[in-house]
Amino acid sequence: MRNPQLQRYNESRRGLIGLSEFMYDDQMDVSEIIHPTSFNPYCDVIYSGAITPNPTELLSNGRYEELVELLKPMYDYILLDTAPLMLVTDSFLIADVADITVYVTRSGYTEKELVGFINKQIKDKKIKNVGLVLNDVSKMNSGYGYGYKYGYGYNAETNKPWWKK
Repeated sequence: MRNPQLQRYNESRRGLIGLSEFMYDDQMDVSEIIHPTSFNPYCDVIYSGAITPNPTELLSNGRYEELVELLKPMYDYILLDTAPLMLVTDSFLIADVADITVYVTRSGYTEKELVGFINKQIKDKKIKNVGLVLNDVSKMNSGYGYGYKYGYGYNAETNKPWWKK
């Protein structure tokens, strides 16, 4: 709700009402903010809506929990995309209604201190059922072993197996 990005990628989706309008208007029906995606007929989206000056206050008014409860019977899975938990308190309010918290990290980019932060939040019971996804891992750093070669049919002098001489 602070810096929405999703509508940026599809011009036809800009200006659609979303979460912030639902949070302000307690007479608004959930069906008014659910929008089908253009790429999958089985996937719907609720956009952030208009940028508000007080997202923390909006998320604290109880309407967000009501929204999630209204959506549960309608969907098998509900993904709540938020800003990183380290950055804003809004994400903790959203994490309270989530069954699972998943951190998506990027190899060589995400700071290692994040793991310590995550462990502290788990210890303090601020988040539950935590998983981490590590993406963009270089193939150069994958694999395991001790770096020596030994095996049946290996010729140490030429570094070629006997069948490739």
